[in-house]
Amino acid sequence: MLKNDPDFTRLKKLGGRTSMGSASYWLGRDHLMVVEVSNYNERYRRFYFRDLQAVIVQRNNFRMWGNIVAAALGSVSFIPMVVAFGTPEAWPIIAFFTILLLSSMIGIFFNTLRGPTCSTHLRTAVQTQKLMGITRQRRAELLLETIEPLIQQAQLSGTGTFPAASEAGSGDIASPIARPETS
Repeated sequence: MLKNDPDFTRLKKLGGRTSMGSASYWLGRDHLMVVEVSNYNERYRRFYFRDLQAVIVQRNNFRMWGNIVAAALGSVSFIPMVVAFGTPEAWPIIAFFTILLLSSMIGIFFNTLRGPTCSTHLRTAVQTQKLMGITRQRRAELLLETIEPLIQQAQLSGTGTFPAASEAGSGDIASPIARPETS
């Protein structure tokens, strides 16, 4: 259990529940541990700071589409409420559709209040992994603020070692990724 391990610190404001399960994020000494829970399965993913090439935050339109669906639900519930308004025995119908209309308005309010949506990915030389639970731009910015100094420290300290060309077997990477030279 990572809670009891003194080598890990939980990033409490990151992660959370999604429709696919939940995720939590933990800082280790030299890596970020992502714990994804779906049904009864737990998946632990370790991303070493020295191996991270990019943190990709891309805005998307999920907030807008959520507001459109909620507005459509609210407007559809408004029509039967207006039609049934004149009849005295239709108060249960009016009450039901009023609750539906108010809940859709509250949903639009809180969805807008939570801020823009985004998808966040971590890229290494081997994979690009989508981060579950970091779907709002504020959380993505908090993740960047937290791990960017750690990534820079790990990559500038030269902790990543690569085998020499003579030690590398066939198919092994013998040097770090070549970066274009700037003049």
